[in-house]
Amino acid sequence: MFQVLNEAEVQENPALLSAAWNSGSSFILLPTPSPVTEEWLSKALALIPAEFAQGHFGILTSGSTGTPKLVIGSKSRTTLLARQIHARQELESVETAIVTLPLSYSYSLVNQWVWAHLHDRRIVQTRGLADPATLLTTFEEAKSSMLCMVGSMLPVLRRYVAAGRTFPEVIRLNFAGGPFPQAEMEWLHQVFPNARVYHNYGCTEALPRLTIRRADESPDAMVLGAPVEGAEFDVDEEGMLLFRSPYAASLVLDVEKATRIALSDWVPTGDRAEFLPNGRVRLLGRKSEVFKRHGEKISLSSLGETIQSIWNKGLAFYTETAADGETGHVLVLAPDADQASARTILLHLRQKYRRPFWPIRIENAETIPLSGNGKPDLAALKQQPRTLLWKQIL
Repeated sequence: MFQVLNEAEVQENPALLSAAWNSGSSFILLPTPSPVTEEWLSKALALIPAEFAQGHFGILTSGSTGTPKLVIGSKSRTTLLARQIHARQELESVETAIVTLPLSYSYSLVNQWVWAHLHDRRIVQTRGLADPATLLTTFEEAKSSMLCMVGSMLPVLRRYVAAGRTFPEVIRLNFAGGPFPQAEMEWLHQVFPNARVYHNYGCTEALPRLTIRRADESPDAMVLGAPVEGAEFDVDEEGMLLFRSPYAASLVLDVEKATRIALSDWVPTGDRAEFLPNGRVRLLGRKSEVFKRHGEKISLSSLGETIQSIWNKGLAFYTETAADGETGHVLVLAPDADQASARTILLHLRQKYRRPFWPIRIENAETIPLSGNGKPDLAALKQQPRTLLWKQIL
């Protein structure tokens, strides 16, 4: 019923994706390598109602749970969203979309591939940070280009951009898929002097956009922009952010069940949030990144933003049960952090936060491994060697 494409095939032959999108039939785009087995995929596909065999597409995601799921959306509704993105990001002058993230990531697929396909613009697929030299050359050579990145890519990118090197042909720079890199704005304006920077927010179930704002509209990385036309937000009694959108996915599947999403349904984003007096939404962090320690609500996203104002390399957090029986967080820095770096960060945190907000440990790693969508891969991080720089005495 669904044609199955994998990313490696599309990389080798881009016409496959164009043909699948233009066809009336539905298709699924899987990452390469795929995190699911053929058996898992067969069971999930068997749950899709027959009415979705036409005019739809699917992508694989793990969301905030780590459990694989297929998200099925409407081609026509996603086309309307791509037109919204075009208007809100003022993309008429953009000639080229440079793809730095996998196309199986909804952010790249919609904001770049669908947009370029719809508006007849050039799309350049790259190996991203796996081949930084070629990537930077592409930044220089591709005319009037747009990038879609995640903030966790910037510490790695910094290592390869020589002082004084700039990329004036990049005129749109989009961030999504994680905390907005507010602390990097000065550097970004230096390196991409002609780029208009946008803070985007959404989730895979939104396919994928819910809000868009220019970066210079707010100095607070956690404040979202105005919703795309027709999208709405609500916050439930547990502080979880919900949305409904006319462009959202129609169906979400795992190997056990298929869940329909009606246009009137409120859908969880996986984030905690609050409404501001002006009606805008301020994020507090992912559900897994917000917890209480000694009665204080800890937001790892907010802490990360604070630390990045003085540490412009890689960082990540993971949580564990501390010796006092409460949940605590471990801060991992990369690369080349030492005890002096840890002391500087601790002094900065102590000036801004009480003791429950401090990490229970600070560690150094050679790298912060990233998942296919550019977010820190915590499972891989915990498996690699790390050096202890500081430990809180409880």
